[in-house]
Amino acid sequence: MITLRTGNKTITIAMRGRQFTDNWNIFVAKHQLQFREVLVFVPESITTYTVLIFDRHGAEKHFPWYDSFYAYSTMGDAAT
Repeated sequence: MITLRTGNKTITIAMRGRQFTDNWNIFVAKHQLQFREVLVFVPESITTYTVLIFDRHGAEKHFPWYDSFYAYSTMGDAAT
């Protein structure tokens, strides 16, 4: 099991080998993942990762649950 964090939300995903299984479909739907989008997994611990999501043009996707002080976001006050 690993925990994925986007903004201030987390989800626990089961893995079978190197493949995401349980709850991955929920993560995909909630983040409206599309073909050619890129996910960057930033390790926070052995089992926790912050996930950055970039659209096919290279722009980071932002969601309502991202606050302006999110460490990996370039929104609002975090960029200054």
